[in-house]
Parts: sequence; C-alpha cells; structure tokens
Amino acid sequence: LKSSPYTKYSDSRGNALTYACQAIGAAGDQRFVDKLHALLEHKDLRVQIEAIRGIEGAGSPASVPVLLAKFKEDVSWPVRIALLSALGGVPAKESIDPILAFLNSEDGRLRQDAVYALASIAGGLPEGNPYDWDGWWGLHRETFQANPSATQMFRQRYKVKDMPVIPLADFYGIEIISSRMVFVLDTSASMRGEKIVKLKETMALTVEGLPLDLQFNVVDFGGMIRVMKPGSLIEAKHVSKASNIIQGFTTTLGTRTFDAMEVAANIPVMDTMVY
Repeated sequence: LKSSPYTKYSDSRGNALTYACQAIGAAGDQRFVDKLHALLEHKDLRVQIEAIRGIEGAGSPASVPVLLAKFKEDVSWPVRIALLSALGGVPAKESIDPILAFLNSEDGRLRQDAVYALASIAGGLPEGNPYDWDGWWGLHRETFQANPSATQMFRQRYKVKDMPVIPLADFYGIEIISSRMVFVLDTSASMRGEKIVKLKETMALTVEGLPLDLQFNVVDFGGMIRVMKPGSLIEAKHVSKASNIIQGFTTTLGTRTFDAMEVAANIPVMDTMVY
C-alpha cells in the first residue's frame, strides 16, 4: 500500500489506493486492517470511504474503536454513511450509544443509515414499535451481546432503504426523508400538455408541505438546464419564490438528464436527489 509506484496516480475514477482498499475488503483479509486504519486520514475523500468499506469487509473487531473515533469527528455525510455501514457490519455493543445519539440528533436522510446500523447490530428492529430505539436499548443495555451471525442474516434480508423512518414529505408517492435535497425535473418537450400541468400541481403541493427548515433546490431540464438558485439550497420557508418559479416552467427541446443530475450533485451540502 505504501511502496507501490501506482499509489501516486489518481484520475476521475479515484486514487489507485481505492482499488487496494476494495481488494482487501473483498478478500475479507484482516492482516491489513492497520493499513486501512491509517488511510482514514487520507486527503482524498474516496480513499477514506473505500478504506472504511475495506474495514467493513475485513470484519475485524479491532477496527471498532478506530471507526468510532472517526465517527465522532466532524466528517462529511458520504464518510458518515460509510462509517454507519461499517459499524453496523462489524457489530459491537459499544457502537450503540454513539449511533443512537446521532440518530436522535439527525433530522434528514442519514436517519435511515443510522437505523440500519442499529438494526444490524441488534439483529432486527425493536418489537412492537420499530421507531423506539431508546426504549429497546433501555430494556437490553445490561444484557445485550452482539451476534455477528444475526447481523449477517439481517443484512442478507434487508437493505438501508427498507428501514422505517418518518418521512418529511411526499412527491409522486416517493417518501422524502432528506432535509437537504434537490428535485431534478423533466421539462422536455415530451412533457407538454397535461404532463407539465400535473408536474406543476404536484410540485406546488409538495413544496407547500415541506417542513420550514428543510433545505431544497429545483433543477429542471429539457434542452436547457435551469436552477432555482445556483450553487446553494434554500429553506422551505421561502415557498413563495419556489412556487413562482415552478409555475413558470416551460418545455424546451432536448432531454439533458445526466447534465441536470450533474448540476444537482454539485450543489453544496445536498445529500439526496429526487428525479
């Protein structure tokens, strides 16, 4: 990992170290976890994330304190997601309190990742009330022991998207759980007539129903790409501005879907895109 001449190379697909981390994780090899631990401080965000995934794949209990130390730092949300996945995949009792504290403070999409981590460690959701993690931990704190086999069975059956969290809004039947999101909307010529009318109506209802502190933006695309507020999110309390822009949607020739997604993905702090 250190002596290879290829470690200095980096391109749009990632630093060469990302592939080394992936290989270690895929092999489930615990001999190199110390090397992966060191890469958690790498300057390339992609290397950090792949190192965390490699640690999860290796599955060494010795990695839990290192992961928890990183989890307590002020890290970006993609790294936080990787850490939650790894802490859930390498189950340990000492991970529950920090993850539970994070869940109780998080108001957006990472709630689902935190629930998945807790359910992975617990081997399932709380009985009776799947939202009551505080109650579950109050009952099991003294006697709980992590069971890697139960964790593995749970993860084979369920994915992050299956975890129950209270939605913040609804859009065309899609539950919105993020508090920092971007709508990417098709206003190409194929949307003429009733489709664009329906889109405007649905968007107006959705925006009006958003929690006031939720942050969002709107990118619409046809042959042109238009952004409600370039470069940042706005709080839902500014609903009148958003509604005026939405009602002004017009169709244009062309369908620049991926360009619009790229614009949305580059808006700072957004963590969810609804297309």
